[in-house]
Amino acid sequence: MQTRHKLYLNAIALAVTLAFGGVGTTYAGNNDATIDQTGGGNTATIDQTTHNPFNAPGGATADITQNGNINAGTIVQDNGSGTIPIHATINSNGDANAATVVQRGLDNASATIDQTGNLNTATITQDFPASATAFADGDTASISQTGTANNASIHQMGTSCGLCNDHTSASIDQQGTSNSAAVNQIGFPTQRTTATVHQNGTLLVATVNQSGNDNTATVTQTSASNVATVNQNAMNSTATVTQSGAIGQSVASVNQGGAWNEATILQPASLNDASIVQSGVGTGAAPNVALISQASRLNTASISQAGGAGNHATIRQ
Repeated sequence: MQTRHKLYLNAIALAVTLAFGGVGTTYAGNNDATIDQTGGGNTATIDQTTHNPFNAPGGATADITQNGNINAGTIVQDNGSGTIPIHATINSNGDANAATVVQRGLDNASATIDQTGNLNTATITQDFPASATAFADGDTASISQTGTANNASIHQMGTSCGLCNDHTSASIDQQGTSNSAAVNQIGFPTQRTTATVHQNGTLLVATVNQSGNDNTATVTQTSASNVATVNQNAMNSTATVTQSGAIGQSVASVNQGGAWNEATILQPASLNDASIVQSGVGTGAAPNVALISQASRLNTASISQAGGAGNHATIRQ
């Protein structure tokens, strides 16, 4: 086992690095921290407090790279002010690795996890402190996994204040088989919300839950056992689910609450099932639109629309 630690610290910082067992921990103000590990059974932790009350120049960056199996990498960044760039990146290559990023009370922070291998887990949490004195506005989260039996989840909460006109985005891209993905975006509200999931392989599962403001969710799955669920509890809305056949077991469900809404489920073939529920309000020159297109096989489709404005529904089988 070989472990390398590289720490770059400015401002007031306390850095503690422990090489035994491949453990690295840093605590700091405005800083850069990097941990690079090769081997199995390593643990790496970077903990940064990024508060910047005087708007000093600089930034906070944390990077963990792990090559090997059964490694765990964790980055925690909290208490930011939105005036400095804040980034967290974990790259892991191997099997049975775990990567976790927690960003709390940070504005315009970004988190990226990239994993190659099997039986890996990736989790990104972007939210606000329990005191709710600082919100997480305009954060972005991205997870990319290649391999088999991987699991990815992104949880964003409070990621856009009611008076802000900023972005919030979550993206998961999985290549391989037996992978699962989940995205939750819950807001104060969550304004320019987007969530994207791409999956490629067998035994796929994807879940997106969104609450508030402009909303967009896209799930793409190719193929086989397929399941996708999108819940938007909603404002301007839009959800698209695409699943593909030969032989995809399919099942897709979109559930949208009030405001404009548009939902599309396309399942060209295999065993199919699809459901869209829209509960009204509409406008933006009228929408509420729902389309389900299934190009045969066993088929079942259901669209339910209630409440005001433009409602129309199309099912093709």
